[in-house]
Amino acid sequence: MEGENPPKKPRLNEHEPSTSASKSAKADEEDSAQAQGCEEDDDSENCTICMEPWTNSGEHRIASLKCGHFFGLACIERWLKSVNSHGCPNCNEKAQKRDIRVHFTLRLKAIDTSERDRALKDLAHAQGQLRQVQLDYKTLQVQNKLQSDEIEQLKRLCQANRSLTDSVGVSSLSSSLMVSTKGGKPVGARALRYVKQLDIIRSILDDSGSRDRYCRLMAFNEVHAMLIVTQPSFTALAPGFGIRRINMLDRKVGTFMALHKDSIRDMAFHPTRHDQLLSVSQDKSVRLTNVNSGQEIQRYSCDSEVWSCAWDRDNPHQFFIGTRRSEIWLYDTRETALDPKMKLEFPAVERRPIISLAYVQKDASSQFKMGGLLVMTLGSLWFFAQNPADANSYAPHRLKPSEPFWSMRFDNDLRLLLISTRPNPHSRHIVGSLTQIEVPESENQCSLIEMYNKKRGGSYTERSFLKACIFRDDQRAILVYGRGSSGSDHKMVLEELGTEKILQEVRVPRPILDIAKFSVNGEHFVAALCECQVFIYQWMENTENS
Repeated sequence: MEGENPPKKPRLNEHEPSTSASKSAKADEEDSAQAQGCEEDDDSENCTICMEPWTNSGEHRIASLKCGHFFGLACIERWLKSVNSHGCPNCNEKAQKRDIRVHFTLRLKAIDTSERDRALKDLAHAQGQLRQVQLDYKTLQVQNKLQSDEIEQLKRLCQANRSLTDSVGVSSLSSSLMVSTKGGKPVGARALRYVKQLDIIRSILDDSGSRDRYCRLMAFNEVHAMLIVTQPSFTALAPGFGIRRINMLDRKVGTFMALHKDSIRDMAFHPTRHDQLLSVSQDKSVRLTNVNSGQEIQRYSCDSEVWSCAWDRDNPHQFFIGTRRSEIWLYDTRETALDPKMKLEFPAVERRPIISLAYVQKDASSQFKMGGLLVMTLGSLWFFAQNPADANSYAPHRLKPSEPFWSMRFDNDLRLLLISTRPNPHSRHIVGSLTQIEVPESENQCSLIEMYNKKRGGSYTERSFLKACIFRDDQRAILVYGRGSSGSDHKMVLEELGTEKILQEVRVPRPILDIAKFSVNGEHFVAALCECQVFIYQWMENTENS
């Protein structure tokens, strides 16, 4: 039919993609998703906190929270412990430490750290064993030191027992100190023989002529065979006072060792630690020094000048000092506060300086058994007896001699006390022994039996008479003291106790300021200290005809 229109063919929509274009778009989407998946896989191998790979063991093993995010175990634990943390680091969902779950995943690419963890565990175990070994070593060191101190104390007790006399009375002492014979030959055949002169300092007086520029004191260390001499320093860069060491094995003088800024008044070696020297000075200080290395171990400051010192032989950790203000202080080297442990009080006011201290060691086998401290001032002599029930309690007792004193020495082996007075026309040396204290409560005195009393004339300037010492030769005791005027004729006199017999007189070119006796390898020596030299004499058989 002519009037009818033919049917229209449908046309393609210009905006509708073709089949090939659709396939291409789908391929691009799949590639993008695959790439994104690879990136997520890569991210899943690392902890999102530290960005380090997970491990299958140890502290960084894989763990998750209840929200499903994965982390290293140690990292998420630290995250939840931090102050600013409120939950998951990724989604911030609230979480606590109890929400942590440890996982084992099949696709986890973990680093095998089992060997490392095992090695770290073994290292920690080895370090623990090392610390235990070091602790045991320190413990053994302390035990060894305590046993060594005990051995030294037992040695001293044995030596004291060997040299113990049967009685300390006047008659018994005189008979025991008489000249005896041995093998048909009189003991008196021995005498002092000159060995060597050792120069300590080059000059005697400084520009002002001060007597403080002399050598002053001596002390001997039997273990190290070392003689210590005090002297001033003559170096302008290091002024002060110190010591010089003399090795008595080869008789060589060592180098100078500075100790104090002012004169050294007294010094004493430690009774068991033989390399430690205690020194006191007018610079108001007390110093403990290692004489081998020259290092200062400890220094104590005082309010006044310190004139004397002594070690507690019953407790080697303690020492006493005496000051110019007549104060007695007890120190303990174990205390770190550097303050005195206690003060020993006089029963009455004492204003004279304490010039000498000597400790009397306890001896149960002697007639005078108690221990305590002998104290000498310029005009009085005291004994502070230690309370057997309380080691920190001392009872003062006034001794009878009352002289213008100068020095004091106590021999713990012979149990003899030697007292020297100041230079005057009636100067003397007093040798005595202590007896048990049995006095009324109203008196603070104990007896001192005088066994030897050397009276002699002199002058106020005779310095050689100030110091003396006692040494034992077989069964007799010999007193050694200096004699001579200030100008010339200086002598060292040897006199036998009990008989008042002068055994020998040795001429010395200068005034004698100190006398020391000591033994080296079984041989006996006497040292005389002058202003700038030390003269060494040996006690040996007299080959000359008397």
